Amino acid sequence: MENQRQYFSQRNLSAQAIAFDSKGTLYVGTSPDGKFIRFRRTAIKRYFSNRRRKYVWDLAFAADGTLYVATGDKGQIYAVAPDGKSELFYSSDEAHIRVLAF
Repeated sequence: MENQRQYFSQRNLSAQAIAFDSKGTLYVGTSPDGKFIRFRRTAIKRYFSNRRRKYVWDLAFAADGTLYVATGDKGQIYAVAPDGKSELFYSSDEAHIRVLAF
């Protein structure tokens, strides 16, 4: 296909979760190494990376634009504000949090 463009290439990563914000920006959670990447038409940014979390299992946006990131192998949920600041939202006794829903 002649009109296809490759926006991103990374070895040894698997896309586990995707989400679109209200502006149509694509966010991808990968494993291993818990990377979380924002894709815009003009730029790609590693938006969130936490080497202590091996997996990003799910992504979900709240009505206020906060992006929640479900992770494993420590079973934690991070809240990422629209300005990119992240904080631990919830810590579980489980090893993995795999699904988020609002």
